Amino acid sequence: MQKLLSLISLLFLAITLSGQTVKPIEKNGLYGLTDGTEMIVDFQYDTIKVAYHGGFYVRKEGKWGKLSSEGTEIIPCKYDKLDAWWPKVNLAVLNGFKGVLDSTGTIILECIYDDIDHMDGTSALVKYQGKWCLYQDGVYSYDDDDLIFHLADTMPLFPGCDRSKGTYKEYKDCATNQMYAFVFSNIHYPVEARKKGIQGMVILQYVVSQDGELQDIEVIRSIGGGCDEEAVRMMKKMPNWIPAVNEGRKVNCQFTMPVKFVLK
Repeated sequence: MQKLLSLISLLFLAITLSGQTVKPIEKNGLYGLTDGTEMIVDFQYDTIKVAYHGGFYVRKEGKWGKLSSEGTEIIPCKYDKLDAWWPKVNLAVLNGFKGVLDSTGTIILECIYDDIDHMDGTSALVKYQGKWCLYQDGVYSYDDDDLIFHLADTMPLFPGCDRSKGTYKEYKDCATNQMYAFVFSNIHYPVEARKKGIQGMVILQYVVSQDGELQDIEVIRSIGGGCDEEAVRMMKKMPNWIPAVNEGRKVNCQFTMPVKFVLK
């Protein structure tokens, strides 16, 4: 029995040690990393914050870098700003210009851009030398049809509200309520889904064009039973939206909408 208890104690100790996590620790205004028993990284950073995608963003002498979750340097402290960016990449600012680094610190986009709206695979919507353009495989396109924003200054809104009344937030809330009212009035629960007890969230993705037309409607999350098709049918009945505005002009903008099917 004593041997069994000893083995259990050793196993528990091993699990405890393997489960230890590295965390920031402060001393005299400087930060390092410890695993709870010893220092992994000594006290040398002005700031340490946990990164959303794992690891730690660190600042030394006013410049930002990144450490792995084990404390190994991934990105040297040379950037004015550094933060997590979807999908699993880092948005960096150097000398006032933006760029993108991957999770290992490899440069995907050099810090030469005034702004970056989003990145999708090998393409990115960037503002370069004062003009928005689509960058793809080393080529820049300034064709308006290619410029589809994800984060415009003013996002698309469902029509039917008076902008002259109240604040912009009230106007936006009114547009959202109008949209919900349209959905509730025009969506029908598919017979197949009802019979099979299917319920859940269909997520649609589409583009609101510069003219407010809904284009390229696609299902990015499906639940089946005819719910996907019904959500798309409802979307196609919608009137034109109020288009997005970026830097004072109407632009194409990608939008995502959840449509919830719930049996009562």
